[in-house]
Amino acid sequence: MVLLILETKRVNIGSRLEAVVFLELLRRDYEIYVGTIENAEVDFVAIKQGIKEYYQVSYTVTDDETYKREVSALKKIKDDYRKILLTADSGYANDESV
Repeated sequence: MVLLILETKRVNIGSRLEAVVFLELLRRDYEIYVGTIENAEVDFVAIKQGIKEYYQVSYTVTDDETYKREVSALKKIKDDYRKILLTADSGYANDESV
């Protein structure tokens, strides 16, 4: 008898959330781009009717380092368009400086 032990691949929930957000933005007829600013990546730059929105997607930002990393790219953008951090974390937070 041979016993096979298969390792299960760890699911990257963050990547799956990004895919869901991407598909939803497409469904809502946005033009979608990936942005970079000063070596920081913005997950999605979504444009509809000439209006931009910036999205960062992270499964969780309860860890301070993760939060800083995700928000840092948004803080570097110096225009007045909406900058949105989407997470699966419960509750509500608003960083007025973004």
